[in-house]
Amino acid sequence: MGNSCVIKLPQNVRLDNVTDVLGRLAGLPVEKMDLERTKLWSALVRGISTKTFDDAPTMVSIMFAGKYCTYHFEGDNCITILADASPFWMAAAHRLADFFGGSIDHNDCDDIDVDYWIPAKSSDLNRPSDGAPWQLLQQRIYDILPLSRTEIETYDFARYRDDNLKYGADDRLVAEVKP
Repeated sequence: MGNSCVIKLPQNVRLDNVTDVLGRLAGLPVEKMDLERTKLWSALVRGISTKTFDDAPTMVSIMFAGKYCTYHFEGDNCITILADASPFWMAAAHRLADFFGGSIDHNDCDDIDVDYWIPAKSSDLNRPSDGAPWQLLQQRIYDILPLSRTEIETYDFARYRDDNLKYGADDRLVAEVKP
């Protein structure tokens, strides 16, 4: 069994919002997509794919920018994401917890179960359905800056290394959308 970074998010998050945040953290581009017949817009992050498993209906794999993790709908009153214990995933986990609330175990094979914890954000922030709260969530996603080299290098103690990370002139991750 390998070492995993375990990310536990509140149950009031949506898969599509989590994937958008992950995509932005990895440097995938975001654009504003106008919604018909309204003055609202949606933050559209391209380059992310999800796949369900026939034999594990409560689990989805998330793939983007050469990264992979599993998203588990059933957990201990939480959503659980399992990813490699690498500098990228540890830095991304911290930003996910800052965005939604949640806890992180950097390495599920050590003696520490919670390395970082932020209280869960309200459903108005994490899971709004329309109006101004929904637009605020879209703006929060749109405003996410990709992870920086400094953020990622903070976790150089990680069990696994990250290969092929590409940084822009501003020292933030840049990812390409694969056709």
